Amino acid sequence: MTFRWIDGEELALLDEVFESRTWTPITKDKGLARVLICEGEDGRLLGFNVVQLCAHVEPLWVAPGMRGRANGLTEELANRTAQYLRDNGVRNWRCTTSSPRVAELCESNGMVLVEGKVFRGGC
Repeated sequence: MTFRWIDGEELALLDEVFESRTWTPITKDKGLARVLICEGEDGRLLGFNVVQLCAHVEPLWVAPGMRGRANGLTEELANRTAQYLRDNGVRNWRCTTSSPRVAELCESNGMVLVEGKVFRGGC
């Protein structure tokens, strides 16, 4: 077995696996993702682990006197941010929240709830 890091156009080695699982493709722009792959002696892909940058749309903050649905500031911030990401070709972004209001804003911008656990490291 051989382990090595790949990035850029070489990430195409993973396309078949990603397509078969309907996973969001890795951004192939150099510097945004690196993948540790394991290959067999015959060069066959045996496994991989992805390290990639992923846009986070948090935190969202609004001054206390401007909060609430009446003036629409919170919605406008969320909507414009989502549109900016779409306009700039960002294919995948995340938001971590325990706020029902922020969850509602995520859903109204087409985001979907991901089942599972979220872990953080390096802290």
